[in-house]
Amino acid sequence: MISNINKFKGSIIVGTTSFLICAGTAQAVDVYYVTENGGGFGFAGKYSDISKLYPLTAKSVLLPEFRSDLLKHVQQTNPSGFDLRINTLSNNAKSYNQSIVLDMVLDGETVSIEQYNVDGTPVYKLDILLHAEVVFFDYAKKTILTTVPISEEYIETVDHHPSMSDEQEAVNQALFENPGNNLVERFAASISTAVIPKGIVKFAQVTKVTITPRAQASISNHPEMGWSNSQTANNAVANEFSSAVDSIAGIPLEPYAIDSATGQMAVAFSNTSAYNFTLPTPSYHIHIIIDGFKNVPYQSSAAGYSQIYGAFVHVKVLDPLLNDVYMDAAFKNGVVKLIPKTQVTVTTGPAYQAALRGLFTKLAKALNGSDEKWLASASSTPGIKKMLSKTDNALESCKQ
Repeated sequence: MISNINKFKGSIIVGTTSFLICAGTAQAVDVYYVTENGGGFGFAGKYSDISKLYPLTAKSVLLPEFRSDLLKHVQQTNPSGFDLRINTLSNNAKSYNQSIVLDMVLDGETVSIEQYNVDGTPVYKLDILLHAEVVFFDYAKKTILTTVPISEEYIETVDHHPSMSDEQEAVNQALFENPGNNLVERFAASISTAVIPKGIVKFAQVTKVTITPRAQASISNHPEMGWSNSQTANNAVANEFSSAVDSIAGIPLEPYAIDSATGQMAVAFSNTSAYNFTLPTPSYHIHIIIDGFKNVPYQSSAAGYSQIYGAFVHVKVLDPLLNDVYMDAAFKNGVVKLIPKTQVTVTTGPAYQAALRGLFTKLAKALNGSDEKWLASASSTPGIKKMLSKTDNALESCKQ
């Protein structure tokens, strides 16, 4: 059991992403949630990669109490956009192949640890961030219809360096044990407000993420970022960008997939149940290059000092069919982190991630002409305002 000194529980819920044309009828759509054979919860990626990409959550989901808690919360939902059928259909039944199915798919797990001194006593901050997608898919076509990105952060301070069992318990808290602030409850809340789309004709997607050698060096030097391999890093970058554009600008994006070139997204539910889901062909492609990360001294005082942590990114938005380029620009963003003298170790990775997240959030705001003060310092690309306006007009066509 973790010995508690202080706890902080935070949650992030981002807007709904919808991207497939469905036949609209006056009759409510039936959506099935089936827990048989590992259904109801899955991991983004191949089954063989689960223990590498999500080592802690992979153990948490094996707990019987997790499955029962997940089912209990789904049963308590009251969606207004469709009729939810829970375990009324076997996933071996013929009619299951003609159904819309609902699942939670985990696509992010990050763990970071920082050490402080409080009156000469070491204190450790354990920070857990889980990210997932609420996924509705056409079972027969293996085509995703709608996703809702959700995430949960759990922060706890302890009086000893967190052990693996401490980390595991903290992930359990973030996933389903912490009342009122856990991923399962975010999943249930999103079910209640989700809508099955009926008329979108254009789609946008982050189709390419590139991390330069300079940026990779920073990532490799800071394993606390949780980006231990290129797949995890690319997913994290694309998810942050898509979530910002969706929640801030209200523009839906398809989920990023490592195999975007083939239009496939792998999801594993168990060792015997894994699928490659088909994504609609996007009209607009978004290419993101992470050019690098940097930190420089900012201010100092008797209480401590502060650093500016910066992220440098290049974003390109294009329509490959028409050969139109809407945006091709470089951006930078910095965050100031105060480091008290009592802090023994400085975890740089999360500060870099905060700078990147802030960049994407401010860029999403700038699409409609707001946050011009930030834009003036963030990009020196000629004609950037015109690029943003053109991009906004193009992506607006993806809204429902």
